Amino acid sequence: MNRLLLAILLLFAVSVQAVDVEAIRTAAEGGNVAAMTTLGGMYHRGLGVPQSDVEATTWYLLAAGQGHAGAQSIVGMMFLLNGEESQARYWLRRAAAQGDPAAQRQLDLLRQKPTGE
Repeated sequence: MNRLLLAILLLFAVSVQAVDVEAIRTAAEGGNVAAMTTLGGMYHRGLGVPQSDVEATTWYLLAAGQGHAGAQSIVGMMFLLNGEESQARYWLRRAAAQGDPAAQRQLDLLRQKPTGE
């Protein structure tokens, strides 16, 4: 599961050399959900900004709440990694409904999980 989350996060990682952090932040603060998700990934990985799980989570949740499937999938995986399966399923279902393949695969894995685990 950690590899899947890492793969998802790497999709949103931005090269430090090619990034204009302030432009991304301005766009995110202006409501651009792709920028919110990108900024979340930057904070998660410490790319161009200090690494901060709190900031990463904040930006991912904002984008997820606005309907960004990638952010919803990431948030779902984060909840799953924290043992909050109910919240994980909620966000993964929302992402899967939009066709997010990572969320669809994770939901399939959850459905196959034996009861009691």
